[in-house]
Amino acid sequence: MKWRQSYIQSVLVAVGLFYMVTAGLLLLAPLWFFENVGDYPPYNRHFIGDAGSFMIALGLVLLWAVRDPIRYRPMIAIVGAASLVHAINHIIDDFILNPSTFSIMSNMTLFIIAFAILLAAWWAAPQSQVAQ
Repeated sequence: MKWRQSYIQSVLVAVGLFYMVTAGLLLLAPLWFFENVGDYPPYNRHFIGDAGSFMIALGLVLLWAVRDPIRYRPMIAIVGAASLVHAINHIIDDFILNPSTFSIMSNMTLFIIAFAILLAAWWAAPQSQVAQ
């Protein structure tokens, strides 16, 4: 189905670019990121840089997979799983450990991104697998 292919490629490009921009901010402007996006004290430039280095890998995998989503389906699924773990980690921090920082919009956004990637991985199955 043509619309599924369009969905898959759109998600891979959009989230891949989003992850690359996020990684750039984490690596190149860690204090700005901490103060404006991810205010999880205490500030630790090293850990923020570590997060940025992993975000680059996730973004590059998605952008690489755009060329042939069927072939790179396992990689897309791994990025989706990592994104889901990230979203769950936010729920634990924001809702359970520190309810005063809970933001329904930021948490919903993280889950939407994770499920969008996982759906792209599922729909990237070869047509013979989808029909079964």
